[in-house]
Amino acid sequence: TIYPAIMRFLWFNVEFPGGISVSVATIIIIALSAVSLYKIIKFIHTYISYMKVYRNIPYTLDSSFEYYVLKEIIPNDRKRNKIRIVKSVMIKAPIMGGLLSTTIFLPKHEYTYQQTYHILMHEVTHYRNRDVYIKLFFELICALMWWNPLTKLLKEDVGSTLEFRCDNSVIKHMDEREKLSYLETIMQVYKQANADGKGIPSDGAFAFVGTTSAEEIKQRFTLIDSYEHKSKNKMITTVVTSLVLVALFLSSYLILIQPYFPDSAPEVEDYPD
Repeated sequence: TIYPAIMRFLWFNVEFPGGISVSVATIIIIALSAVSLYKIIKFIHTYISYMKVYRNIPYTLDSSFEYYVLKEIIPNDRKRNKIRIVKSVMIKAPIMGGLLSTTIFLPKHEYTYQQTYHILMHEVTHYRNRDVYIKLFFELICALMWWNPLTKLLKEDVGSTLEFRCDNSVIKHMDEREKLSYLETIMQVYKQANADGKGIPSDGAFAFVGTTSAEEIKQRFTLIDSYEHKSKNKMITTVVTSLVLVALFLSSYLILIQPYFPDSAPEVEDYPD
């Protein structure tokens, strides 16, 4: 059959100079692990370089108005002081970044109080939800298990899922008028971000809006417009279901399929002496 042939191939020993003998399975594991390590190092390097670009751009710290709005969102001085706000002409769209220290980068546009409140509330919600660490975790998982096709789907969807969850958290206590105002802010920022010819693209991080994906903006509009408050029981059911799916995904790597070989030897009857 096919499976025994595959197993024989995997456990076939390859001879190397110096009397070293390594099985094909070991070579494959080493190769997969090497690629995983490369992808993890590349991701970490890309993220550090990405944030270094943001931190080295010319900016101003004169954000007294923004800090005033931030105080309305985070009244606690100690918690509020953990967040830094900078403004720059190089920023296309509002974006949050940083692992150890959190910075909200804002473009040099004149936003109204309501627009500024929506933007900062969105980014602060990412901060409160620890979305940076969640996304970092899934990025590392995808790099580690890069050969699994499910990880590609996971990598594509996790960013959008976190954005949708953030939007739902922001509008949770809004009435219809406030939700409409929030949608108008998203559209306004999106238009400004795509109208600016120069600047750093905001895709790939926690930006208030992306600079390329109009489809994602449409999805956010649809979800916000159809948002309904979920009961506590529904939320518990959703969490439990998600945990079960994750457990099944991880446990699939613990299952080992082995062929069954029936005992073809004839049975020997015992006769009394």
